[in-house]
Amino acid sequence: MDRAEAPLNARLAAFGWLRLPPLLAAAGGVAWLYHRGAGLDWPLLALNLALLAAAVALAWVRARWAAALGEGELACHLAADLLLWAGLMYQVGGAGNPFAAYLLVPVAFAAVAVGRARAALLTALAVGLYGWLLAHHVPLPLLAPGATHGGGIHPHLWGMALNFAASSILVVVFVGGLAHTAARQRRALERLERARLEDEQLLAVAAVAAGAAHELATPINTLALLVEELRARPGTGEDPDLTLMAEQVERCRGVLAELARTARQATAGAPRRTPARAFFAELVEQWRRRRPEVPLELGLSGPQEAELCCHPTLVSSLHWLLDNAAEASPAGIEVSARWDGEGAELVIRDQGPGPAARVPGAAPVASAKRGGLGLGLFLARRILAHHGARLTWGPAPGGGTLTRVYLPAVPAHGP
Repeated sequence: MDRAEAPLNARLAAFGWLRLPPLLAAAGGVAWLYHRGAGLDWPLLALNLALLAAAVALAWVRARWAAALGEGELACHLAADLLLWAGLMYQVGGAGNPFAAYLLVPVAFAAVAVGRARAALLTALAVGLYGWLLAHHVPLPLLAPGATHGGGIHPHLWGMALNFAASSILVVVFVGGLAHTAARQRRALERLERARLEDEQLLAVAAVAAGAAHELATPINTLALLVEELRARPGTGEDPDLTLMAEQVERCRGVLAELARTARQATAGAPRRTPARAFFAELVEQWRRRRPEVPLELGLSGPQEAELCCHPTLVSSLHWLLDNAAEASPAGIEVSARWDGEGAELVIRDQGPGPAARVPGAAPVASAKRGGLGLGLFLARRILAHHGARLTWGPAPGGGTLTRVYLPAVPAHGP
């Protein structure tokens, strides 16, 4: 069972731990009374202590059940604790016993663990039990404030000191636990808010990219026709400038076609299982066709039968990372991939200036490349994170940058 899905189960387990120190202190007090020869109903006291211990054990066992705990059931545990503790106090002096103040602990816990209505009922129960103990209890002369004991500290004061120590421990544990839980929830909310803002930025970038692709398609096709007409003229067919222009126009058309294909896959496609070796080989081969001028050294290692479940948009993200490495190191890059049944790791090494200048933040940053928009790394990081992958940078031995991508065997948003 996931405790995040059943927070009341976790609260019941915490209450079980809160009940343990007072229970141990009460057992020690009863043992002291037995040693002093107090005339009490010892079998009944032993039964009451056993029931309190059983209630603590039941709380721990119930908290670990698969079924989620309801607020009403948690309130019943708190009410049972109040009744059992009041029964114990009835036998050892009633409200005059310093440990009767423990009745406040379930009330304080109810204030933060259950709704107002149930907390009010438990408060009324605690007040009623305390009032009942004032009038109905087994007298305990050893703890009576006016009793004499031949010098030394009065046992009632010892009980108050022990109760104060136990209460201090409970406050530290309880309040400290609440503070820790609040801090953890605050950090979780901050992460969710940061992810929401980045997703909004990603959607805005996607909308702009889709509009730009639509607007650029016609001008690029027009340029392609003009280049073909110019090359068809006598004496210009082998012009290197026109040849380069034709290659660049064709590259632009390919980028737009890939953008449209990725958009279709992102909306209609689903993660698909692919042999890991074939996935990385095809990934690199596609990139080599796009960037034939950059040498790429590839190394693959892993079980032949291993598979990855990858979304089509991951390919574009990994291509952006390869593009970034190629821009930083035009002389060549090294790519290695290894995998097993748990997932895969892709490592890209370049000889660029180092990772500090290229680690993206929570938003697109100004690109250091001429004509760069600063979007590639931002988009890659967001898409990879969305599918459960992790992206890290670090300095490479001897200079350059190592870019590592950890791909899980089953993505976060997989089937």
